[in-house]
Amino acid sequence: MWRDQEDDRLAAAVAATLTREDLTTTEATGWLDPVQELLAGPDETRVAARVSNTLRTLRALHVLLATGVKIGDQTEAVIPPHAAAIQRRLVEVLHHRTPWMW
Repeated sequence: MWRDQEDDRLAAAVAATLTREDLTTTEATGWLDPVQELLAGPDETRVAARVSNTLRTLRALHVLLATGVKIGDQTEAVIPPHAAAIQRRLVEVLHHRTPWMW
C-alpha cells in the first residue's frame, strides 16, 4: 500500500499530463482501458494493494479534473480540455469496485 500521499502525487502528475492540448478525447480516456481490466477482476475478500492504490489515485484524479491541477509554479489551476469525458470514463472504471458510490 502506498503512503505519504503517493496516490495524490500520481493523480496530480496524470492530471498535468492530461492538460496537453494535443490529446484527443480517445487518447485522454483510452489509457483507462487496462485499468478497467484490473478493477473488473475478481473481487477478493481483501482488496489487493495494487487495486487499493489504483482506486485512491483515480478518485484523487476525479477531484483534480473538476477543480484543476497546478502545474509547476503556476498559481492558477488548469482543467484538462477533456475533463468531462475523462470523468465519465473514470466513473465507468470505478463502478465495478464501488457501485454504491458511482
